[in-house]
Amino acid sequence: HWWGDIVVSFAACMQAHIATRRLPADTRYWVCAFANRQHILQDDIGDNPKKSGFYKAMEVAEFHVLVILNGEATTFSRIWCAFEETMCLDRPSTPLDVATATKGGVEVLTQGLTGEEERMEEEQPRTGVLAKAARESAFPIDVALLALQTRLELAEASVEEDRVHILNCIAGRRLDATALSEHPRYTETNQRLHALFAAFLWQRLISGSESEDQKASASRWKLASKALRGDLWRKDLEVHVDGTDGEGLVHLMDSLPPHLKSLSLKLKAASIDDKDMLALAERLPKSLTYVSLDLTNCTDVTDQGMAFLAERVDFEATMVRATMKNTRVSKETQAWYEALAAKQQTDGRDGVSRDVARALGVAVCRRPQEIGRCDRRVVEAIPTLEKLLDAEEDAIV
Repeated sequence: HWWGDIVVSFAACMQAHIATRRLPADTRYWVCAFANRQHILQDDIGDNPKKSGFYKAMEVAEFHVLVILNGEATTFSRIWCAFEETMCLDRPSTPLDVATATKGGVEVLTQGLTGEEERMEEEQPRTGVLAKAARESAFPIDVALLALQTRLELAEASVEEDRVHILNCIAGRRLDATALSEHPRYTETNQRLHALFAAFLWQRLISGSESEDQKASASRWKLASKALRGDLWRKDLEVHVDGTDGEGLVHLMDSLPPHLKSLSLKLKAASIDDKDMLALAERLPKSLTYVSLDLTNCTDVTDQGMAFLAERVDFEATMVRATMKNTRVSKETQAWYEALAAKQQTDGRDGVSRDVARALGVAVCRRPQEIGRCDRRVVEAIPTLEKLLDAEEDAIV
């Protein structure tokens, strides 16, 4: 949040967030304006931002982030706020929520369904997604969309030295150097931030509200599509589009970042059928090595839709996980996909094994009987990793 906001509105947003998420009354929030020592803020900017106080706080909070906006979305024009948001860019998904105080009260956008909406969805299909759409319909979407106009190089800070240090940190330059007006890393970070919020806002753009005209809605979709597709650096993406229709799904698939390796789509109670599954399958990026589809309560999806997916995915190169609870997909087809996922995991093509192998530059043998086939030196993974972590104080797994 911007620390120039009205404190009463700020507190009201947190209270509304607690109520919306049904969090415990004593839930703690890290607020940099209060938690940091304002006279030594430069100590929180260094060559490695992951050593900063706010990053450590985000780790403790498991990157659950609440963005609080005023009517002008000043947060998106403040460099400290943007700098903290950049800490989420390398994560497949950030549990991001946005709140704003309006004349009618506080409105909250949530990443996916709340716990209560999940419960409603389990008891009766579509009630959860409809409840979410109704709850978020009054949120002033154009305020949130100002996130897609963030430009770090133009962002402000109360202390000019902080602005210079942050820009140099992002650019990978000496912190006390004169800040540049342009740099490729500014452009990269701007585009990645735009995509982060475009993915978050996608579901709200899909559901819209009765008061929104078609022309304005189309313009917003075009803006979000350009922002999401412009993230040339993202490899992993999770998007919540529960309740979408076929048009919304196709629009999303046509807007995906071009170099994805992993894609997770939350499609609970989506109004899609087999033709939409065909459109999805045809638009899956060829670069993908992992796909996860939550099709729970997609009651018009049948065996034919899953067959379209199977015909167009190379299972030797891509691992697929699909949840098909309360669809019209037969038990036999569901069992086939479950067996396929189990086999791919055993063969080491699940996300964890693939990432470990890629990071360490090794082949991973998960079954003892495979060791005899290895023509290279074999080491036991866990003891070796333990020695590495003991020796390297700052090692992260």
